[in-house]
Amino acid sequence: MSHRGEKTLKEVIEELIAAYGISNRLDEIDLRAWWLKTMGSEINALTSKIILRERKLYLTIESAALKSELMMARGRLKTSINRQAGKRMVDEIIIM
Repeated sequence: MSHRGEKTLKEVIEELIAAYGISNRLDEIDLRAWWLKTMGSEINALTSKIILRERKLYLTIESAALKSELMMARGRLKTSINRQAGKRMVDEIIIM
């Protein structure tokens, strides 16, 4: 039972994350872990950069064939990422 003015640990941590402005960086770390787990080590090895800025996911891919495949699957990737995150993390995927 909570008392007036008391906060849960979760609320305090969320406030600290917001105060320090690190939520985007934490989302990027989660996204990198998701990428490896979901896409596998071979695709991860061909991915040289994963950057999340202002809900835009920038992927630098070293294989032209993989780049083409991912371009066609951007919508499914975005949906899957957002579903896994439980929030709207990515609005657009830019593949370079």
